[in-house]
Amino acid sequence: ASKPAAQTRTDTIDADGAWQIARRYNPDLRVARAIAGVAYAGRTAAGRWQDPQLGGAARSAPDGLQLELSLNFVIPLSTRRIAAAAAAKATSEAAKEQLAATALATEIGLRRAWLQWAAAARRKALLDAHAEAVVPLLNAATATAKAGELSPAVAGVASINALMLRQRQLRATAAETMRRRRVLRWMGLRPNAPLNLVVNPAISARADDSPAAGLADVDQIRRHHPRLLAEIARYEAAEQGLRQQVAKQIPDLVLGPNYEAASGQSALGLGFGLPIAAINANRQGIATARARRDLQRLRVHQTLQSLLTDASDARARIALVTVQVNHLQQEVTPAIRAILRQLMALQGAGELDTLAVIQALDRALQARLSAVDAGARLRLAQLDLAAAVPNGLPQGGEVKR
Repeated sequence: ASKPAAQTRTDTIDADGAWQIARRYNPDLRVARAIAGVAYAGRTAAGRWQDPQLGGAARSAPDGLQLELSLNFVIPLSTRRIAAAAAAKATSEAAKEQLAATALATEIGLRRAWLQWAAAARRKALLDAHAEAVVPLLNAATATAKAGELSPAVAGVASINALMLRQRQLRATAAETMRRRRVLRWMGLRPNAPLNLVVNPAISARADDSPAAGLADVDQIRRHHPRLLAEIARYEAAEQGLRQQVAKQIPDLVLGPNYEAASGQSALGLGFGLPIAAINANRQGIATARARRDLQRLRVHQTLQSLLTDASDARARIALVTVQVNHLQQEVTPAIRAILRQLMALQGAGELDTLAVIQALDRALQARLSAVDAGARLRLAQLDLAAAVPNGLPQGGEVKR
């Protein structure tokens, strides 16, 4: 397959653009498409008549060589051909539904990775901006100490703060790089693909835009969720497989002309065969197919219960994180901004030392980082809810089935 254009030039893409690339190049999706293609190929050729069989024999006889020729046709008396076609169709439909389920899982996985990368990138940007504001203050504290206007111990504290801030920047850079590589892996691209990923400016999510709780989850999942529909399609395939095995109990008629030649004389005849399903009766095939169908019925129920549990857990997480986001946005952040304005005014008037300002800036940084983390957790919980209940992805996502 040819490489996407994104691997040969630097492109700027957002999460939706990343999903468009992943739809074509994600390895799991490519395999699922190939499996669906195999099932469809089998469907197109299923249920055909069996090929005729040409037979012959040569025997020695007292008066010469005896030749026998026969041409046998299988005349369907049972519903084997119809059952075989129905089973192949059900298998193909199951593969198609599984492709849709794989697409949903891939999109959710990609968007989760994208949110985690965006949060890491936002953390890195906040730390870099904090360093820009704090490093000059730390340098000023060091210069003041050298001039004898500040104790060496206080200067040492400023130096340690600078070292620790640099360490935090290095960790944030490493985290952002690894998260970016994970996004590219979901997209099916090489780790060093020259893409400029766009950070979602709303990564610090609003707390009031989560999906409404408990709106007909069972009905939505039963009617629209690709994962459950795939399990239901596999159940139908197992049901058709059982019907196919039952149809094999009814024998098909083998009929055809034969020709014999011996001692210069020849004769034409008509041969036939009809298996008698009295001993075997395909009992093993029927028992295995019935057990496979019952197993698949259990998987359908288990998948439904699992999706309902996932939806309930996601709603609980949304409720918990929403409280944290509201507290940060409505109380913590405004209080810190007000204090920072007061501190800056005092420092401008020469009434506050540098280390106090640095400490206040560090507290403000912690609040901003907490807001980013809480916003990311909220978005991830909303994404998990969209994965369990197919009511669409948050913020204009594509999955709306």
